[in-house]
Amino acid sequence: SALAVNLTPSTTALVVTRPGAPTGFAGVIQSTGSIAWSWTDTTVNKTQFEVRRDTDDSLLATLSSNTVTWTESGLSPNSAYGRHVHAVVPSGEGLASGSDTRTTYANVPTLQPFSLIGTSTLTVTWTAGAFGAGSLG
Repeated sequence: SALAVNLTPSTTALVVTRPGAPTGFAGVIQSTGSIAWSWTDTTVNKTQFEVRRDTDDSLLATLSSNTVTWTESGLSPNSAYGRHVHAVVPSGEGLASGSDTRTTYANVPTLQPFSLIGTSTLTVTWTAGAFGAGSLG
């Protein structure tokens, strides 16, 4: 696609081509609260990269032109996050990469001490985690 440029009536129309999209955009879950995003740089003369939210295209991070990874932290456990990246050149923002959605790890249930009741019964209980509290016995 192309960027539109307004020119005076005495000039010839000019079309500026948008830079191509970064490729291979993907996330790797790091923990219950972080995802590492990476991509392949396919654009020359870029000034920066912008990582954006899929749902509303809002800007999450502005990164230097030689960056091809970014770790997003402060996320909620067991939650899905969709992202994409753009290269930015002096003439404007490039095409968006393909998007990727990853779900952070759920909190691990905390195991409570267990007790042996008699010679053939074992009771195990745990507190809330990803699947709630419960007991087995």
